[in-house]
Amino acid sequence: FQPSNLLIVSDETIKICDLGIATTIKSEDGDTLTLRTDIGTHLYKAPEQLSNYPIYDHRVDIFALGLILLEMARFCTDEERSQYFCYIGCATKLQILREQPTTLDLITKLTNLDKEQRPSLKEILIHPSFSERESNSRSLLS
Repeated sequence: FQPSNLLIVSDETIKICDLGIATTIKSEDGDTLTLRTDIGTHLYKAPEQLSNYPIYDHRVDIFALGLILLEMARFCTDEERSQYFCYIGCATKLQILREQPTTLDLITKLTNLDKEQRPSLKEILIHPSFSERESNSRSLLS
């Protein structure tokens, strides 16, 4: 998904409106298969979506969430955004957000090139960036 897929419902609620193009079908032998198209915003695609044999799951959305979080935490021009996303795609450590180390840590985890190393939703929600104990000066978007 991309930023335009986020709907702000209230002060505390954001909904993801991602209409990912996927179809689940059953083969003649009863196996369930998921077919996906190549539709999507290239800039927000996870590495596994860009491979020659794209087999992927919900973790592509976790990767995109990390990119969107970067945009939310650091206002940037289109050129800077492309550069930051390129650094992430090349596994280059970001040299930004030093004043927001917990946010940078979360972004780094969400955008891990190895999908197996990306956090689960449960792990994301217990990350210090979302902790109620954090002061406002260290909150996610301060």
